[in-house]
Amino acid sequence: MRVILLIFGALFLLASCTTSGPQHHKKPQIARGEALYLVSCAACHQVNGQGLEGIAPPLEGTRWASESEERLARIVLHGLRGPITLADKEYNLEMPAMGFFDDQDIAAILTYIRAAWGKSDVPVTHETIGRIRTQTRKRTDSWTVDELLDATRLK
Repeated sequence: MRVILLIFGALFLLASCTTSGPQHHKKPQIARGEALYLVSCAACHQVNGQGLEGIAPPLEGTRWASESEERLARIVLHGLRGPITLADKEYNLEMPAMGFFDDQDIAAILTYIRAAWGKSDVPVTHETIGRIRTQTRKRTDSWTVDELLDATRLK
């Protein structure tokens, strides 16, 4: 009987000591954002955030990931169209709207993007996403770069 208890105790200790690598130490919102990014954004922007030439611009190494969270929210909610120059390359394709995600999911994705490539440890809140969703609820078209810069006053 003691041997059985010792075996179960040892198995319990071993199971509780396993880790999932670096993700084990991530904040829950960042971990959720990374998971959502990987299934929703990485096909175009790539797992490493370096984009895919001719398809999607990089997120890594650009000011877009580190500046206005409101601008990023608008892009995710409504999409982006027209020319944009990032990392000395011009892209002229359309990013589809991802407004079907709820506010918490968008906040998680943007928090991950900013933490990974914008070097911001300030989380994007679902309240911010909800406010922007409400402000732009009548918008029926994707944004252009000029419209985004005007809307977020970051010229």
